[in-house]
Amino acid sequence: MDSPATFRSSAPLAQPPLLRLGLAAARANALPALILWITGAGIVAAFYFWPAAQPLFERVSEWRSSFGLLYPMVSTAIFAAIIPYFMQSLQKASAPRHWGIGYFAFLLVFWALKGIEVDVLYRFQAWLFGEGISWQILVPKVFFDQFVYVPLWAAPSLVVGMLFAHGGYSWQSLRRNHLHAGWYRRLVLPVIIPNWLVWVPAVILIYLLPTDLQLPMQNIVLCLWVLMVMFMTGQQSAEALSRPENL
Repeated sequence: MDSPATFRSSAPLAQPPLLRLGLAAARANALPALILWITGAGIVAAFYFWPAAQPLFERVSEWRSSFGLLYPMVSTAIFAAIIPYFMQSLQKASAPRHWGIGYFAFLLVFWALKGIEVDVLYRFQAWLFGEGISWQILVPKVFFDQFVYVPLWAAPSLVVGMLFAHGGYSWQSLRRNHLHAGWYRRLVLPVIIPNWLVWVPAVILIYLLPTDLQLPMQNIVLCLWVLMVMFMTGQQSAEALSRPENL
């Protein structure tokens, strides 16, 4: 049975706050996601059908090969930390009061490490399932990405990381306010809802590109996704810390 802190409304069938936020975020970002999918489809089409764009794709692939792991660290930090940080900083009402240089540094390190993680994931899948765009290769990659990697590691680590930062970098506060019984169901599953909305179509497009170009495409989608998760976990953290029963 859920604790009283799980629900804010007195209605008998009220949804948990983060589930409401997850559904609201999915609805609110449906149009941006559609635009993003169209943009991604345009990039894939340009790769296969627009010869004039090939020098650009070749240059990006060369950067990835030349800079090694530095490329996914820097690229992912730009798209998942720097851009979302400054975009949300402009929205004073939604920005957590503790945002500052420390939070910015946390995001840089967190997403730089995530960049390495995702790059390793893509290269591991290329080794495991092979290169190419046949359905025998594409389907296992999409399934492993969204239904193994995401629920077992990507979504939980992302949610915990963001709540840790929003809670003042205190593991004690994180455990007390969030990581009690049923935390995965309350915190992670609602985040997976908009995750699948954005990422299932997106990863299909990502895996249609060669391995060296998959991370750059992923970074574009990631920028929107991080904004959604920062909004949801930031709201949840503020609500939990303000409730007497969680102090």
